[in-house]
Amino acid sequence: MRRNLILKMRGLLAGEISEPTSAQLRTWYEQNPDRFTIPETWSVEQVFFSDPESVPEALLEQLNTGLAPATVGETRLDVPRRLREVSQGQLVGILGPDGTKRLLGTEAGAWVGPIDSTLGVHFVRVTGYRQAFRQPYEIVARYLGGEWMLEQTRKRVEQEVEMLRTNYKIVVAGTKQ
Repeated sequence: MRRNLILKMRGLLAGEISEPTSAQLRTWYEQNPDRFTIPETWSVEQVFFSDPESVPEALLEQLNTGLAPATVGETRLDVPRRLREVSQGQLVGILGPDGTKRLLGTEAGAWVGPIDSTLGVHFVRVTGYRQAFRQPYEIVARYLGGEWMLEQTRKRVEQEVEMLRTNYKIVVAGTKQ
């Protein structure tokens, strides 16, 4: 009931917002580049061991001199051997912040490790990189109108709430005045 009341009030506060013109959409697109930018991504290959004691001696050197990565390590569903186009945040989720920093600080193709994570030990190499890029206007144009309307509605509700606040004293339960 509370959620429905909030939605109803937001609708009343926002009022009717007219459809944007194509010029407004183009301007909004240009003013909000971050909303339409796909972040940089990396493709990586890894060799994983859940038990640090099972890591073979000199494995890093062997991998960097041509040892086939598929011949060592464990195969697990939650730790795939290959990850395609993952974000830096996703890498941090797997390797931790320090491991990700180590990996991204090396040149593509070189194996890095051992990297300790909460899952185990990783040996990883970057196999591909895609720079961040902003999606072209023509690609995002079909959903820009909806995004623009949501933004305008949010702004209008914020303005109306601020105006209402000037007429009322707001008391938050449990706080001192």
